[in-house]
Amino acid sequence: MRRIQFWVCAIIMSGTVFLPAAARAQDNSARLQAIITRSRELQANLDKLPQSVRSTLVEPGRLSRLDTIASRVASRQSIAPVGLAQAEAASQSTLPADTNGLVVVNNRASDLAFSRFAVYSDTTSSTARCGEHVVVGYNRSASILETLINGTGGISFSGVSVSSNAGGSFRDLGAVPPGPNSTDFLFGEPSVTCSNPNNFYYAQMYSTIGPNNNAPTSIGVSTSNDGGNTWSDPVAAVSKSLSHTLDSPWSAVDPTSPKRIYVSYRDVDLSGTLCPNDLRTAIEVVVSNDGGQTFSQPIVAAQQCFSVNFEIVVTSRIAVSSRGKVFVAWEDAITLPLTLVDLAVTSFTPGHLPLAPVVVDQVVQGGAEVVHSLDVTDEFLMQGGFQNFRGIDLAVDRSGGPADGSVYVVWNDGRNLAVPDTINPFSGLYNFDDILFSRSSDGRTFSASAKLNTDNQPSIGRGFDHFQPAIAVDRTGKLAVCWKDTRDDKNGYQYERFCTESSDFGATWDEHRVTGTLSTPSRGQDRVINPDTIGNYDALTADFTKQARGFIGAFQWTSSGMNPDLKAQAFE
Repeated sequence: MRRIQFWVCAIIMSGTVFLPAAARAQDNSARLQAIITRSRELQANLDKLPQSVRSTLVEPGRLSRLDTIASRVASRQSIAPVGLAQAEAASQSTLPADTNGLVVVNNRASDLAFSRFAVYSDTTSSTARCGEHVVVGYNRSASILETLINGTGGISFSGVSVSSNAGGSFRDLGAVPPGPNSTDFLFGEPSVTCSNPNNFYYAQMYSTIGPNNNAPTSIGVSTSNDGGNTWSDPVAAVSKSLSHTLDSPWSAVDPTSPKRIYVSYRDVDLSGTLCPNDLRTAIEVVVSNDGGQTFSQPIVAAQQCFSVNFEIVVTSRIAVSSRGKVFVAWEDAITLPLTLVDLAVTSFTPGHLPLAPVVVDQVVQGGAEVVHSLDVTDEFLMQGGFQNFRGIDLAVDRSGGPADGSVYVVWNDGRNLAVPDTINPFSGLYNFDDILFSRSSDGRTFSASAKLNTDNQPSIGRGFDHFQPAIAVDRTGKLAVCWKDTRDDKNGYQYERFCTESSDFGATWDEHRVTGTLSTPSRGQDRVINPDTIGNYDALTADFTKQARGFIGAFQWTSSGMNPDLKAQAFE
């Protein structure tokens, strides 16, 4: 990996401060201008989308802040590379466990490296384990400044931490390399997978300049061949023109063919090709048979033309069975107010098209439905004004046991309690989420939904939110689900991490609260990201190689310093 080279911005010697020459900053002006131009091109494309679709995207907020930060840096011609030598040294040291046995994932020493005015966030994590090696990918807002100011190529919004002792300790490696060109942007939303203890894959949203100087949007895949310690520049798993926006990537490795990697994603398509004169949203899948070097043409799992019934597809998840069968989950959302959402699943085998999707259940979106016009739903917000992205996850049993091939789906759902909300005059309601679960032996017929959190919403009055669930199956066929949970705060605002496990394929569950995870959502302290976000998911995983039993997952924890950090928990 081309590690970010950190410069010392000031050397204090005999009471005198020596700064590097401003010439380097001047030489960097063309690169900064290219970054600004590219960010504005992408922003202009997103501005063409209906607000109901824009509200499901993360790029608009990140692009506008990137534009602002890059313009500010470019305007200061004498700005010098920021000195991070001490933070860099700290990032290479072992990050210890805390008093509750939770392991610190990201290095907090660099939180104030770029500013004494703002802190930085580490959120939206994906965890992969192969044997003793564990890799956590996550959105890391400090990476933007790290690569913008100290880098020579593109911009990264992503971070990575690694463990060689099954998650007993981690090293924060800083920014994931964005590529050598100033037009290479990594936008985050990671999905990390592995095929063995050496080979790990990091999929995320990506943008670069392609052949003939065109400007595609992409899903990028970075590869590590040394257990996550160094990473290649991203390879575009799929690229489309600026009339498309690609997001919500998820990835999975085929255990029957470890060099076969699947990546699912959503395509927000304004090209008018498949939906003439209309917006098209689709869930698509690409596959690599050579370890992430090249990828197939897209396979369409689902698509909607917007004007037919104002419906869009949202959020992709993908998993592969022990026999190489691929399962994909997503949500079909009608964007008119007060409507239900279909949670859908399809499947296919290599060389065949996906089957017709089946509906697992109709989902009631939690939080408050904020409507800025009378006919278009803009977004759902949780208490405190935080975005409530639709939370779903998918797992397949590949243990070789009696439930091998079973498909499990979890999601947060607000059906059990809706209360009047006078601050929200359009829908007038706030729906409190629970965690629901359904299983299928074949991916075609699903069980009735079951609530996993053991607390019950009150019959009247204020309830509690349970959101962003993640699910995994270990080598024994045991299930685990973890989520964020506000039940222990009487005001329903602070959240903790709860997990539950099942040894009988989801028939019964054993829930526990994860001590030491109490978090207070924080707004506005991180000036690099959207202040309305508390992350979009925290994935859970088991050992892909099936050498070890049990589970591990990194998750967002809001520290006493009030900026989001990451910790990890391993449990059986």
